[in-house]
Amino acid sequence: MPLGGHTLTKRRHTVRDLMSTSVIFLRETDHLSQALREMTLAAVRHLPIVDEHRKLVGLVSSHDLVAAVEREGDGALASLMSREVTTVTPDAPAADAVGLMIDQKFNCLPVVSKTGELVGILTATDFLVVAQQALNGAPIERLPTEV
Repeated sequence: MPLGGHTLTKRRHTVRDLMSTSVIFLRETDHLSQALREMTLAAVRHLPIVDEHRKLVGLVSSHDLVAAVEREGDGALASLMSREVTTVTPDAPAADAVGLMIDQKFNCLPVVSKTGELVGILTATDFLVVAQQALNGAPIERLPTEV
């Protein structure tokens, strides 16, 4: 299934073309054990943390969780999440987003609306899928299992 109902061609691609919209997220009051469970079940390495209005307030990575297990036990995510999170909007150029990820060594960028509401996530894996398809000469499209 082509991404957004179309195959990527030579045009200026946006974050919306590549981002995952089925994002698992948690709240600050959720515990480390729940984050570990969600990451394991969904096979993801990053969990956005949102408030009651689904506005992004932080991010937890698998690295954060491993370090916290040794230090804190099963504490609330508020104590270990990163609060200063770089984000992008769906309409941002995909080339700019990947450049930012490379320059800053980020493995993901949460995608937020203009009001700060979480609408998706863009990961290094999303760009690796595009790279693999391009290198194989295949049409660049998002597979249903990658959404």
